[in-house]
Amino acid sequence: MILNDLCEAWGVNQEQIKDTALRFFHDSKRLKADNEKQEKQILELQVKGVLRDGQAHKFFCKSEQESPTLYISYLPQFAEEFKNSGKGICFIGSNFVVGLFGDPTTIDLAPIEE
Repeated sequence: MILNDLCEAWGVNQEQIKDTALRFFHDSKRLKADNEKQEKQILELQVKGVLRDGQAHKFFCKSEQESPTLYISYLPQFAEEFKNSGKGICFIGSNFVVGLFGDPTTIDLAPIEE
């Protein structure tokens, strides 16, 4: 029976199943929100690091994100700074490539398109 399996797996008795499940659910939501906040902080540090670096003009980073959504929603606010500095940043995931380049000559797209 499912309840018995849960009691054994979670180390609680049947009376505690509902409260334990609710705690797991709320903790999961909180951890997901915390993770998203940290991902944005990491991205902000990467972007600001590239913009402030006096020597690097382009930055490539392997992404562990499942989709480019974070980058697409976050990077545009830095477009003017990248344009003015002539720098670029590119994130490469398992199924996407997304970036922001202030100078179109900063990157040769042919190898990436292949």
